[in-house]
Order: sequence, then structure tokens, then C-alpha cells
Amino acid sequence: MRPAHVIVIGFHAAHIYKPLVEFGASKVVLVYSTKEEVEGRVADALAEARRLFSGLGLPYEELKLEAYEFEQNVELLRKVIRRERQVIVNLTGGRKITSFALLYAALLEPEHVKAIVYVSEDDEIIRLPKFLPSVSITPSERKVLNVLGKGKCVSEIAEKLDISLPAAIKLVGSLERKGLVRSERVGRKRLVMPLF
Repeated sequence: MRPAHVIVIGFHAAHIYKPLVEFGASKVVLVYSTKEEVEGRVADALAEARRLFSGLGLPYEELKLEAYEFEQNVELLRKVIRRERQVIVNLTGGRKITSFALLYAALLEPEHVKAIVYVSEDDEIIRLPKFLPSVSITPSERKVLNVLGKGKCVSEIAEKLDISLPAAIKLVGSLERKGLVRSERVGRKRLVMPLF
């Protein structure tokens, strides 16, 4: 199965070509955010990309984001990545904050991301790690992060993962020490929330 490509686009579309050829593609999702004063340049890049996809017979969609709605954009991009199931994430073009949102979304959905790439000026594909090297998490900790959503009680985490309450408490404590979650007591329950 060929992956979908989720690509940040800005003033040009040159960075789109090489990853499409190297990895193949089933579909493309073009992600962009823009300001009024540069809308024309982004529109030109989008038109160039549309011509490419039409010529290849490749389905595509466009997703315009509000540039500074970072958390909302991360969640929206996570949904796109999960929906497409297997993606190549191309961070090369567009506004930095949009690329950062896509990077965060990719790091939070590693099981759906085949590769995170950046295309250099020399047209070299640079593959980025699918997780921050300074943070090492176990498969069990990853499962906790995957079920967490916007926040859950420790007992809900244990129930969803079908593990004991002490095991869930241990996993949450480990994730807290790694700076990935925080927890607080709410009445008789401990609420766990992601820090991303």
C-alpha cells in the first residue's frame, strides 16, 4: 500500500516532487496557512501542485490552517494522519509554525507515519526521527499516550488498556518524570493530562 503524503506548502512546490517519486503516493494532503499580503504567492504554489497532481492522476485535498491556532492545528493534523493511516510527512515548505504543528502531530502518531522528511536546497531528502531522541518511551507508555486524549482519570486509563490500577499509576508516574503528562487530584480521582 502506498502512503498518503501530508505536505506543508508555501511559496513554491519544488519540495513536493522527490518524496513522491521516492516513496510513491496514494494521495496528497496540502497543508498551508497564509496572510493576506502573501496569498498570491501561496496561490501560485498551490496551482503548480494542482497541475502536478492532475498530470499524475493523483487525488489531493487542501487544508488551510489558522497559523497561530497551534494546539487546534496539531489536533486537526493528527486526525488527518490517523484517517490516512500510513503517511509521509513533508515539513519543507510554508510557515514555520505550520510545519511545527505538523511535526508535533507526526510525533504523536508514530504508528501512522512512515517517514518525516525535509527536502534540502540540494534536493536531498533528509529523514527526521519519528520521536525526539531525548525522550525514550516504552510501548506501554505509548499506549497510555494514545488513549489519553485531552485527559483521563488513572482508573479510566487502566480500564481502557485492560491493566491493573497499580500498573497504570506506575506508567503515569514514568510519563510525568519524562515531562509528557501532568496529573492532579480532582476529588477522589487523579486526572492525567498531556503536556503537548
